Amino acid sequence: MDLKTQAQIKRIGLLIGLYKIGDVVEWAEKMIRDLDDIEEYAIFDIAGGQMLNVNEMSSLLAQLSGGEDFENVLPHLYAGLKSKAQNSSAGARLIVSCLANLSSLTSGNEGSLYFKDAFEDADKGIYGNESSLTNELLFFLEKKSQFKSN
Repeated sequence: MDLKTQAQIKRIGLLIGLYKIGDVVEWAEKMIRDLDDIEEYAIFDIAGGQMLNVNEMSSLLAQLSGGEDFENVLPHLYAGLKSKAQNSSAGARLIVSCLANLSSLTSGNEGSLYFKDAFEDADKGIYGNESSLTNELLFFLEKKSQFKSN
């Protein structure tokens, strides 16, 4: 995956709460170590951005991504959400929050708000349980992470 695509994934992930500033800085440091030829100098600003706020870091990531198509990175983002959700029920709840935030950035994420409501209903004992909802969430993320064939 190229650097621009990775930067867009990190940018969206940061905006929805999947990543923290430290995660993005760590990623940038790794890219600097691993890449032989760095043509995009914004990566150095990102690597040194531990003290930036989310909006400032998002702006740097946007410069690096060069406007990478939002829709093209969504399957990668869903795969990252699925990976994090598999860790624990706390991971699943974090992902539900991230999905709700993602729904405010893009259209076509009808399932995102469903899970927020479903977990709230399970907490109140109205309907469903955490285990079955987590399994349903993982299935949803798996389907969303599959790439569209052209």
